[in-house]
Amino acid sequence: SDTFAAGVTLYNTLLLSYPWPSTEPEAECKAFAYFRDKGFEAFARRRKLMGSEKKAIDHLSEPALQFLAGLFQVDPSARCTLGEAAWPEDESHRSVWSASWWEHGAAA
Repeated sequence: SDTFAAGVTLYNTLLLSYPWPSTEPEAECKAFAYFRDKGFEAFARRRKLMGSEKKAIDHLSEPALQFLAGLFQVDPSARCTLGEAAWPEDESHRSVWSASWWEHGAAA
């Protein structure tokens, strides 16, 4: 599955706003270019929410920020997986289910 798309859906669900209008190179989207160059946390610190002066990071808990950062990796091989078995057995990929914050959150 495409965890990047899951990240966009989760971001929209949590913040009631899309992170950027387009990821297509010809669209020249400044928000996506900033994310691509600086990473998700820097993007969240800068990105204003629609109709507000507040930034995205102001509304994200640390676990949510880590979760989204794991899903929002430009390089697909660096993204967290959702535990799917689509990867060859000799390749190791981070799974969202093995993240320490998930275990902490599940105990609460």
